[in-house]
Amino acid sequence: MSILSKIQKINVMREKGAGTLDLLRLIASMVECDLYLTDSTGNIIGSNIEEKQFLTDEFKERIIELGNTLTNISLYGGFLKDSQSANVKLTLIPLRNSNIIRGHLVLVKAREQQFSEQDLILAEILALIITGNGLEEKADRVTEHRTRQPVNFETALGSLTFSEIKTVHGIVVELNGMSGVLVIGKFATKIGVSRLVIMNAIRKLENAEVLYSRSIGTKGTYIEIKNPDILKRVKGNGFISSIIQ
Repeated sequence: MSILSKIQKINVMREKGAGTLDLLRLIASMVECDLYLTDSTGNIIGSNIEEKQFLTDEFKERIIELGNTLTNISLYGGFLKDSQSANVKLTLIPLRNSNIIRGHLVLVKAREQQFSEQDLILAEILALIITGNGLEEKADRVTEHRTRQPVNFETALGSLTFSEIKTVHGIVVELNGMSGVLVIGKFATKIGVSRLVIMNAIRKLENAEVLYSRSIGTKGTYIEIKNPDILKRVKGNGFISSIIQ
């Protein structure tokens, strides 16, 4: 089947109301690969594989800040927990929304195989579709998010792990104001937590509209505090103990 015929088939499925998972399975069959959709923290939220899978923490840390597509990467170690996933060929595609990385597509073939140019075109089309759907969903939820912000603020703080609480405190101290640039790798070393913990903490607060973040490439991650209540909580006495009680 030609690339044009495959694109036409994708469009027909979209017109029939196919969801993201349906399109993911279709393109996985066209490319003849295993295909995983992850969120911004590296959790698998969709796949053409029926069995529930989880990325290893090490692999999550490698991809969460990946901003450019990587193709035909040979991976000798495993990337899935409790699975024989070593010695494979990977293609990784970031999903961008307003210059923020919202997740990734992880395409997997046997190590001796290659992703062709046609394979990569189809994968990039899927990435565009998923990103577009995400933008529509975000627009539909804006009003609801704003009205629920006070509840979300407390819920977000309550959902933080101890390491994430430490991270939030460190971010506020590091910014020393309402906005600034954070170099995740250096910051992780400074406060003694992993980059994955930092990204998890940022996403939780971002989802509650406590802060806004976007990657600015090698310069780091721009962070802007949208809800000043977090400053009062962090700078007040007993921030950590008040949350974990």
